[in-house]
Amino acid sequence: MFDPTSRSESHKPQSQSYEVIVQAPIAWKQQIQDSLPDSVRQVVWKESTNEEILSHQHHLQAEDTLALGVRAAHEFQMIGFAIVVETNLSLMLAMHHDDLTELHVWTLNSDREACDLLRSLSSQINRQQISFNASFSHRVGRMDLFEESQTPCSAWKLDEAQRFLPLTPPSGGGLLSGSFNPLHPGHERMKAAAEEILEQQVDYEMTLRNADKPPLDFLSLAARSSQFTQGDLLLTAVPTFSEKAELFPKSTFVIGWDTAIRVLDRRFYPDGELESALKQFAERECRFLVAARRHRGDLQRLGNLVVPKKFRDLFIEIPPELFEEDISSTAIRNAWLRGDSELGPPLHRILNFTHND
Repeated sequence: MFDPTSRSESHKPQSQSYEVIVQAPIAWKQQIQDSLPDSVRQVVWKESTNEEILSHQHHLQAEDTLALGVRAAHEFQMIGFAIVVETNLSLMLAMHHDDLTELHVWTLNSDREACDLLRSLSSQINRQQISFNASFSHRVGRMDLFEESQTPCSAWKLDEAQRFLPLTPPSGGGLLSGSFNPLHPGHERMKAAAEEILEQQVDYEMTLRNADKPPLDFLSLAARSSQFTQGDLLLTAVPTFSEKAELFPKSTFVIGWDTAIRVLDRRFYPDGELESALKQFAERECRFLVAARRHRGDLQRLGNLVVPKKFRDLFIEIPPELFEEDISSTAIRNAWLRGDSELGPPLHRILNFTHND
């Protein structure tokens, strides 16, 4: 994803409104603050101590900081910057402007060098002339996805150049939906089991607009899509399975037991509308393929769910002997934070930093 560059590059922003998010040692706060332009809309400080800088937790916070700067800039249509000083004196700058997101990384030799670069970058914002001579640079231009995503029936497929190309939504296939933060072996085994049962291809599907999370920003989208190869990933702008069924008729949605609970939980539907929603799935000839999962030590499977009798044929099971879901992205991220796993968040894998705990 990254291309090393030894030449200086510059960009002159067009907007006059800024969002700047900084995560750096508190000792540098005042001098960075003093160098920021008056036109900055607001500065959000994510402070960290020297001890925190040495932890995996800090690195995860750094990724959140970068993504937050990009997302805020996109939502408020301004230029957005996020600046992070990392564990090994790497400095990351995420910048969102016009239809482009940029990520630049510098490898530094001392606190003084890091502080000088921070002040330089901050003052360059004021001059509206941003120059880079970074160790690594990565650029993503995907504003068109966010504009087109206002149309509900939008879908794209990842090509070999890591671009999303418009797609006429297919019908009759299998879809394994998720946020893939990160993609892990459990996803891959679940996909393989589903393909064996359905005897057809199953595609991964990720949405720009999650039902209970903020919209996916450019930087996170680039990081997560980098985990996939050509043709493996579909991207949509529809967060709910009801909308997915409308977009992909005659499809089989491959889900875990815990997701099936939410599909069937009446609390998520106004009075009487669970049956109405299930009727719509039946009318669109969609169904669910449900994987068993260990929950508090017990194996939970389709038979443990309460499915209205007339809609039971919408749900079929992946036999536990073929696959049972025994891992989650949350558990993987927590293991990474403890230092028990090398499989970390997608942006961490792209940056490929080495931590010395």
